[in-house]
Amino acid sequence: MSKELDRLTAEVADTATVIDSAIVLIQGLHDQLVAAGTDPVALNALADSLDSQQAALAAAIVAGTPAA
Repeated sequence: MSKELDRLTAEVADTATVIDSAIVLIQGLHDQLVAAGTDPVALNALADSLDSQQAALAAAIVAGTPAA
């Protein structure tokens, strides 16, 4: 049972790291939106950045998801 507990402990730690990263991303997004205000150029640049980050996140999720 120790192997199972070790595995679960590692998975919980990995998940906590992902959650912490998501919190940083969301807080950063908020800060960027506030800084952009209503400037259309800044808002479009932010949207482009989000598109890029979304693609990277989707690829990481697919790569990290075990096959059924």
